[in-house]
Amino acid sequence: HGTKKEHTLAIEAYVETLRIYKAEHGDSHLSVANTLFNLGVSLNAKGSPDKAIRCFAKALRVTKARLGEDHLDVADTYEQVAESNKLLFNYNNATSYYEKALHVRKQATGANDLKSAAIMHELGKIHSSERLWEDAERAFKESLRIRTVHLGQDDQLVAESMYNLGLVYKSRSDSAKSLKYLEGSLRTTKSKLSSMDPQLADNFYSLGVVHSSLGNFDKSVFCYDKAVQIYIEVHGKQNETVALSLAGKGETLCSDEQFQEALSCFSECLDIRKSIDGPVPSKESGNVLSQMGEIYSRLGDSTNASLSFASALTTYRQIFGTKHQTVADVLQRMSAHFVKVGEFERGYSCVKETLSLQQELLGHDDTKTADSHYCMGKILYEWNNYAEASKSFEKARDIHKEKLGETHLSVANSNFYLGCISERKGDYDSAVQYLQDSLSGRREHLDEMDHEIADNLARLGHVYYKQSEWDSAVT
Repeated sequence: HGTKKEHTLAIEAYVETLRIYKAEHGDSHLSVANTLFNLGVSLNAKGSPDKAIRCFAKALRVTKARLGEDHLDVADTYEQVAESNKLLFNYNNATSYYEKALHVRKQATGANDLKSAAIMHELGKIHSSERLWEDAERAFKESLRIRTVHLGQDDQLVAESMYNLGLVYKSRSDSAKSLKYLEGSLRTTKSKLSSMDPQLADNFYSLGVVHSSLGNFDKSVFCYDKAVQIYIEVHGKQNETVALSLAGKGETLCSDEQFQEALSCFSECLDIRKSIDGPVPSKESGNVLSQMGEIYSRLGDSTNASLSFASALTTYRQIFGTKHQTVADVLQRMSAHFVKVGEFERGYSCVKETLSLQQELLGHDDTKTADSHYCMGKILYEWNNYAEASKSFEKARDIHKEKLGETHLSVANSNFYLGCISERKGDYDSAVQYLQDSLSGRREHLDEMDHEIADNLARLGHVYYKQSEWDSAVT
């Protein structure tokens, strides 16, 4: 029954077997321990890990007493207790029992067997789920080493270890190493599995993410397309994996400035999300809407940008409430958009709420708080409220300088506006200093033909002109 995954029937059979063995041999016989072990495995498979743990605890007492602490049966039981704790999301306990299993196996076999590799693989997955990337890397590397020794390069278990190691490097933003292991995994997976296997799609999806981070946009789009093709074949179109792949492809196309194609992907993704999210939209829907807002803003479509941002904001508030960093982030994007298109009243309303949220959630000295001060300064500057604008730009500049360094572009941008305000106040010496500092910072980060450098030079020349420094004004 267990091999046929008929877990309820298996459990009934083991319970009856246990009753017979206890009646014949008593509670301390190995047959009782073995049956308790098998019963625990079936309970794990049926989704009752708490009951399984009680079975394994009884089995352990008998097995240790009969066979000793360092027997492989003890290691196998520890491993199953770890599985139970993993199912209960007790990751610390799961890790502890996996390590006990490895210790026993090391005493018995040297810990270089395939079972040890499987345990290391499970440890790697737990460490990954807890974002303990260095521990995950060590575990997957050891699993890969053992599997390669026993199975050679061309085995699906080796590909599995390579794939998970690639995911670890992806999460650590080490794209070059991630690409190496993901491509190695893909080569083996393509030769071992069906061309429409979901594991192959998972590999293509992850490669799409990595290629995009490396700027290999054509390769990224190809990988996402392959993932979408397989996922649709396996799951149908109205599926989470298809939506995620389309969103990833949209992000890549946006990075490649193929904005219309990106919008098409995002729209298709949203259509799927509407059918799978249910009454409460997902965070992923909000993310797509926010990205669409950014694209519409860049394309100069103010109406659709505003609608997309507003929908994203509504979605995030439904999911997280009003006081959440994701809400603050989309409000910041909305603020920047409204300032860009000259809708300063709407921008002011957004940035005021954003600034309050950033200060409450992140503190007064966070760079995101500084970004809000900068946006507020731009609005106040446009309203000719130079005194308050100056305070906002100074706060933004000081935070950015402390957190990012005095040559960062954000510092240069605040200095530019402080220079403009100083000029309007007639303080030309201060204006020149601010504008020179701004120009120096912008030149470190922008192309010499960038319009912001041109604006900087024009404003600096204007100040020199007002100071009657004709030679400086000309140059």
